[in-house]
Amino acid sequence: PEEIHAVIPHLKEASFKKGITIFKKGDEGDRMYLIEEGEVELVLGKRSQDEGFASLGPGEAFGEMALLSGDPRNATVRSNTPLKTWTLEKEDLDDVLLHCPALKEAFEKLTRERQGKLDKLRAEATDAAVQSWANIAKANLSRESIAPTPSDVQKAHKDAGGGAALAIWLGIALDGIPESLVIGAAMIESGSVSLALVVGVFLANFPEALSSSVGMRRQGYTISKIVWMWTSLMILTGVGAFIGNATFGGLNPKAFVLVEGLAAGAMLAMIAETMLPEAAEQGGPANGLMTVFGFLAAVFVGTLGSH
Repeated sequence: PEEIHAVIPHLKEASFKKGITIFKKGDEGDRMYLIEEGEVELVLGKRSQDEGFASLGPGEAFGEMALLSGDPRNATVRSNTPLKTWTLEKEDLDDVLLHCPALKEAFEKLTRERQGKLDKLRAEATDAAVQSWANIAKANLSRESIAPTPSDVQKAHKDAGGGAALAIWLGIALDGIPESLVIGAAMIESGSVSLALVVGVFLANFPEALSSSVGMRRQGYTISKIVWMWTSLMILTGVGAFIGNATFGGLNPKAFVLVEGLAAGAMLAMIAETMLPEAAEQGGPANGLMTVFGFLAAVFVGTLGSH
């Protein structure tokens, strides 16, 4: 599951009509394909109209050998039916293998085994050898191989996208509700909220909300549901501010510290458990620079509050 989660962000959908040549023998290998719907036929020669020697269907994969070995394509592949696939480009596969030693080891073992079998088949160069190659390919690309099936991909896609997105939403809720109580109580004496506080809360929550919303969309949430979730949180924090203003007037200052501590703790836990790992996995080198900009923005907002 960990390896599948690492692959999920790099997968892209690709569809083909019936009779399309997806790639030819001798082409450079730039991506591999996981079949979700439809069927493809493998042709030993370069002409797609030649008779095929094997077919692959849902749950099977093709095009991976050229990525693993660096050699040109070993066969021509054409679509026998309308085809829906998931694709993984070579650069992304290399990146995944770099960070997943177990998966890299499995791919290297599979490459050695397949290359040895292909070398043997080329030496024999008989019809029986061609059929044997087809049987080997089908066996290696079954459910027991390292290639995930479409159902595995779909499930891992939901698990990878939904957990982090909902965790961010929940973290903002756990931070925002106690925070709104404190804001409402602070208005008892001043009667207003400073501009610096408004800007600071906006800068703190808006990027998190964007990240969570993108994850929810990948999870399959509708736009209306996402908008309703954030609207409900806005209403909850508004009610929290009202309750804080109405009931926290004579509250001991230590209680304010406790409530603010709960809000800060929820935010730190959410950042450590969800946002930092997700940013490290998907953000790349820009993470450090964005962190510096965020710190500078916080300092700037703090200076606004001091004037």
